[in-house]
Amino acid sequence: MEDVEKTIQRYENRAEELAEQYNEWYLNKCQIAAYIVEHNDKLVNKDKLAELADILQIYNIFVFDKNGTVEATNSSFNNFTLSQDPEDQSYEFNKLLMGVDYLIQEAQPDEVSEEFYQYIGVEEEDDRMINVVLPDGRVKQTESAASRWMSIALKWDEKTPEQQIATVVKFLIGILAVAICLGVVFREAIFQKDSIFNYIVDGGWEKGVNIFAVTASIMIIAVVMTGTEIVKRILKLLASVFGARGETVCRLISSFIKYVAIVAMLYYCFALFGVDTATLLASAGILSIAISLGAKDMVGDILAGLFIIFEGEFRVGDIVMIGDWRGTVLEIGVRTTKIEDGSKNIKIIRNSNVTDVINMTKRSSYAFCDDYLKPELPQTMSCTVKSALNIHSGAGADTPVIGTLKHGDKIKVSADENDWLRFTMEDGTIGYVWDEYMAVVE
Repeated sequence: MEDVEKTIQRYENRAEELAEQYNEWYLNKCQIAAYIVEHNDKLVNKDKLAELADILQIYNIFVFDKNGTVEATNSSFNNFTLSQDPEDQSYEFNKLLMGVDYLIQEAQPDEVSEEFYQYIGVEEEDDRMINVVLPDGRVKQTESAASRWMSIALKWDEKTPEQQIATVVKFLIGILAVAICLGVVFREAIFQKDSIFNYIVDGGWEKGVNIFAVTASIMIIAVVMTGTEIVKRILKLLASVFGARGETVCRLISSFIKYVAIVAMLYYCFALFGVDTATLLASAGILSIAISLGAKDMVGDILAGLFIIFEGEFRVGDIVMIGDWRGTVLEIGVRTTKIEDGSKNIKIIRNSNVTDVINMTKRSSYAFCDDYLKPELPQTMSCTVKSALNIHSGAGADTPVIGTLKHGDKIKVSADENDWLRFTMEDGTIGYVWDEYMAVVE
C-alpha cells in the first residue's frame, strides 16, 4: 500500500511539472502573438489572426481594447466583453486591464461550448515610456525598467524632450567627430601649415587654461564619445550573432570600454590644462593607501554610487525592491540612496549595501495585499495605494477612466459591488477603484 501511495504521489508530482512546462510553453506563444500584433496593426483582423494562430499552433486569438471588448479575433465569438460578474469564467481577465502582466487560467469547460479549453491572457506593452512622480511632486516621463536593457531604440515621438535633446546633441557630436577625423587625415590637403587647426592638433601651444586647451578637449571628447558609441554598437551586433555567452562577454567588454574611455579622456584633458598627470597618479597611489587604512567604507560607498549612476540600474522616481524594502527612489547621493515606502517611511541605504535590486518600474504594476476590502467592512475605510492605479467612473473595468492614483496615495473609500470601491475625488467627483490594489491602513 505504501508503494502504491508513493507511485501515486510521484505521478501527481510529474503531472504538476508537465502542467507547469505546458503553461510556460503556451504563455511564451501568447507573448509572441501579443508582440507581433502590437507591432503590426494590419494583423488585427480575422484572417490574419487565423494565420498567426495556425503558425503558433494555438486555437484562438482574441485582441481586446482597454475596456475589455474584443477588437478582433479568429473565433466566431466576435461580440464579446469581459464579464463583471465574479462567477463568470472571463471575470478574472479584468486583472490584465489593471496592469497584471499575464494570467494563466486552468483548463476548464467553456461556458458556451462546454468543451475543455485553457485561456491565457497577456498584456500588450504598448508604451515604453511611463510617468513617475519625483520627490517634489513633479511628474516626469522615463523609460520602463525592462525597456532600458532592450536593444531596440525608441522612436522619435516616443522619446521625452530630454531624450530628444540628447539625441540631437549626440548627432552633432558625431558629425563633429567625423569632421575632426577627416581634418586630421587630410589636413595637409585641406589646411595650411600655419592654420589654427594644425596648431591645435600638433599641440605646440603652452599647456594651461586657455582657448586652445578648451578646443582640444572638446575635440578629444567628441572623438572618444563617438568612437566608444561605434564600438558598443558593433559589440551589440556581435552579441546577437554569438548567442547567450557572446551576449554576456560583449556586454562586459562594452562596460569595460566605457569606463576606460572616460578615465583616459579625463586623464588626457587634465594634461591639456597643464595638470601634472604623473604627479597626480603618484598622489592617487599614496592617497589610496591612506584611504585603505581609514576611510575605505566611505570610498566604497562613493564608488558604488558612481557605478549605480553610470550603469543606470535605477533612477530617481523608480519603484525598486532592495532586500526586503520596497519603495520609490527619492535620491541617489554620493554615499547613500534614499527609498520611500507607501507609508512615507524613508530608508537610507549605503550605496555599497545596495545589492539584489529588483527594479519594478513599468507602465502598470500591481501588488498583493494582506488585507482586502470587502462589502461587509465598515462604510468608510482609510486605504493606501500600493501601485499606480486608474480611477473609473463606475464599478467596472469597462467604464471610462477619469483619473489616476499614484503609489503611496491615501484615500477614504467605501465598499461597492463586485469588489469595487467608491471614493470622492478632490473635485467632488465620485470615482471607483478595484479593491485588489488597495490595502487597509486602519
